[in-house]
Amino acid sequence: MILFRAMGFSVTFIPEDNFLYLDKYTQNLQRHGIQVIYAPYFNSVEAYISHFGDFYDAVMLFRPGVAAKVLHLLRDQLKQAKLIYNTVDLHFLRFEREAIVSNRPEIMQESIRSKEIELNLIKLADLSTVVSSYEYDLLKEIDPSLKIAHLPYSRGLANAIAPFKKRDGLLFVGGFQHTPNVDAIRFFCTEIYPLILNKIPNCILHVVGSNCPDEVLQLQSKNVKVHGFVEDLASILQSVKVNLVPLRYGAGIKGKLGGAMAAGLPSVSTTLGVEGMALKAGDDGVFIADDLQLFANYVVNLTADEALWSRSSQASLQFAELNFGAQKLYDNVVEVFDHLGISLPEITDDVVIM
Repeated sequence: MILFRAMGFSVTFIPEDNFLYLDKYTQNLQRHGIQVIYAPYFNSVEAYISHFGDFYDAVMLFRPGVAAKVLHLLRDQLKQAKLIYNTVDLHFLRFEREAIVSNRPEIMQESIRSKEIELNLIKLADLSTVVSSYEYDLLKEIDPSLKIAHLPYSRGLANAIAPFKKRDGLLFVGGFQHTPNVDAIRFFCTEIYPLILNKIPNCILHVVGSNCPDEVLQLQSKNVKVHGFVEDLASILQSVKVNLVPLRYGAGIKGKLGGAMAAGLPSVSTTLGVEGMALKAGDDGVFIADDLQLFANYVVNLTADEALWSRSSQASLQFAELNFGAQKLYDNVVEVFDHLGISLPEITDDVVIM
């Protein structure tokens, strides 16, 4: 939304169904010149669109749950506007992988149901976007006629990187309403962390993320600090030595990995955790392992070897700048709008992604 404003667009944020005025979040958007729709002025997407829909050239819908509720309405009401469906991640792929890991047939049925819904939404939209190159290829394999574009996440780059000697400990970040994160941190603490503690007995793991269920809270110990939601994630990213991405299932590309790379923080990840990012293991500051002992060894080496850590930190930052930086996001967005036949004004000043 900040980039759209920098391009010269008027931008409006419309919630799916929660039209509360939330002081901090609403005001932060407004400070960036983004119009926010809230009660009592409007209480539904339909009410707002019926009054002001003619003003819009494009609408971007995020996630299938939102798109399924309003896409048909927008198609009927906004004859002039292009509809962009931002998948965020392919939910059917995530459910399919969860079903395999958990051996739960009911989740596989959810995957089948989600696939039908998501593919239908993609076909109805003027253009759909995916964050992962893997998911782009997968959708094209399913149906080459689908109108899709690759639009990865963007991350603001850290202004300063804390040195190795001022850091300590490990970090896992993830919103725990998202089941892959619950599975990942439990898997790490049960299967991998003991191997690390054999080498580094005083190691501390920081677990950060909202909506912690009891099964995550119960992981807390002298070696595991469960912080819950943290307002200032940047300070933690600059205080630890290694970011962990021990995911066993999921989809899309991982914000926890992109955010760490943009902060110059080296990471150790499973293969699934780096899917769709075109990372070169080690060379781009991320070490990849599905073997438990190898994963643990990478973590131990990064916490002990300052030269290795420094090279990995710099490589992470360089990869993030090339792939998640403001210029890359601008180029990707231009490509999306080119697909739709919408011409964009030139940016005259540097774009800052906050």
